[in-house]
Amino acid sequence: MAYHLKLHSDLDAVGCRVVAEASELKIVSTSYHSYQTIDAAILNYIDNKEYSDGDSLLICDICPTKETALCIDNAVKNGLSIELIDHHKTREWVKKYSWATVALEKSATEILFGLGGATVAGPLFDFVKTVTAWDLWKLDSPYRKRSEQLNTLLGFIGKDAFVKTFAENLIADLVDPFKTMLDYLDARKNRYVNQVIRNQLEKTRCYTDGFRNKFKILFATDFISEIGHAALNSLASDDLNYICVINPISNTCSLRARENETDVQVIAKHFNGGGHPGAAGFPYEFTETIEAKIWKLLNSLE
Repeated sequence: MAYHLKLHSDLDAVGCRVVAEASELKIVSTSYHSYQTIDAAILNYIDNKEYSDGDSLLICDICPTKETALCIDNAVKNGLSIELIDHHKTREWVKKYSWATVALEKSATEILFGLGGATVAGPLFDFVKTVTAWDLWKLDSPYRKRSEQLNTLLGFIGKDAFVKTFAENLIADLVDPFKTMLDYLDARKNRYVNQVIRNQLEKTRCYTDGFRNKFKILFATDFISEIGHAALNSLASDDLNYICVINPISNTCSLRARENETDVQVIAKHFNGGGHPGAAGFPYEFTETIEAKIWKLLNSLE
């Protein structure tokens, strides 16, 4: 059977692609999506028959809307092979369908790994647990340090190079040249995170949302989760419920909270987003707003 993969765009999604390679699935196409593009991608696949007879569509770490789910269900009833794997609480409703597998306590990478029947310890098992430690923000996991480095490496070399690298060597990050490279990348990450915290956290005002939660807003383009975690562990954040990190490049708003405190996925869901209790987010067109403000400012010159 040949597979078409439609995935989210983070480490967990790329981890699914690596597991698929390690499982020797025949993959004929892979595309990465946001919650704003996944519905159209799925409907195009179904309506335009972007597959050959006998192919299967595998959707991982992302879930479409309920309307698109109905279309998937009808397609499956008509003989099309489609499977969805997700682990976000805000999308738990999809598990009512026979073609969907949802497990909140695992990463999508780990769910896919388990569906293949593989549970034996080894390089692939360790890789999978490392992805889970990152995606579920398991700070006490023995895989946590490596998970941070995997995410840093993904951001540096990109999805395609990451998949190619780990499809060939599941411990590529533990040996040179990547081991030495990660030492430099970690230093860069720490400098960036510290700079954002130092220049913004204490200077920005504290806001209160509609649920009476206290939060602060930071701006960053990289290492969003690390910045959120560092900010919440700062003495300047003792009375905060969560941190909001705006990325004006990707037009996303990321929310980070301490473990077992504020459930930020509930907030993100209100704005067509989602995620996990301690890490969630939603889209917003910041770029258009900023552009308009700067144009107005510069146009006022006399």
